[in-house]
Amino acid sequence: MSDPSQKTPLEFRVPIPKLPEGQAVTLEECERIVLERLEKDPTSRKQSLWDLAMIYSAAGRKEQSLECMRKLAVLAEGPEERARCYLALGGKREQANDFEGAVSYYMAAFEMEPQNTDSWYWINNNLGYSLVQLGRCDEAEGYLQRAVAIDQGRSNAFKNLGLALLGRNRWTEAADFFVRATQANAADRRSLVHLEQLVSEHPELLTEVPGLAGKIEECRGAVNFAAGMQLDIDKHWNELRRRQRKPWWAFWR
Repeated sequence: MSDPSQKTPLEFRVPIPKLPEGQAVTLEECERIVLERLEKDPTSRKQSLWDLAMIYSAAGRKEQSLECMRKLAVLAEGPEERARCYLALGGKREQANDFEGAVSYYMAAFEMEPQNTDSWYWINNNLGYSLVQLGRCDEAEGYLQRAVAIDQGRSNAFKNLGLALLGRNRWTEAADFFVRATQANAADRRSLVHLEQLVSEHPELLTEVPGLAGKIEECRGAVNFAAGMQLDIDKHWNELRRRQRKPWWAFWR
């Protein structure tokens, strides 16, 4: 049953997924296309390096991806491009669980003070998250508060701010931010998992925080609803590949 002390239903954002358009190509095919473009058009060097970094990252070729980003950082012009490169390099260190290295790159990006709102959000969010992973939750809180202020339509900073507060034993505030993160994007169930674990470890919160039980129930419902809306991207990709291999005359039987 819902908690009767919670009278106003929560509002949740559930992103509507879309099937990707264009041709279905493998990572190997993407790599070949970009390498050919790089050879034929030297002016595309920066974009090609960026594309190759993304391809290698998706393929698990981390060192090659990192090398592309390093080359791109050397070519970057102006604070916006450099901040973007440092942000990506920080992400590569995160993937390797090198959070000290990630913080170094994110701090370098932070010092660029980019004007692009999207970049500024992710720099603050990612820097805060990496600091949380290092146990430096008091430092992380300010960056994550700044990210939340920049864009309240994203769930990441809400979730990470909840983790920072969790690390500072501020259970009530952490629970609130996990709820807000789920409201911002119900398709991302990570905040609900953190919230359920928090309440499992501190069941007293259910009596200390009015309406929390009802909010958790609503979050579960929204997450389950969002999960039911997800598309089978692999199936779509395989069907596109099948159609691309089929001769044109086969469609006219």
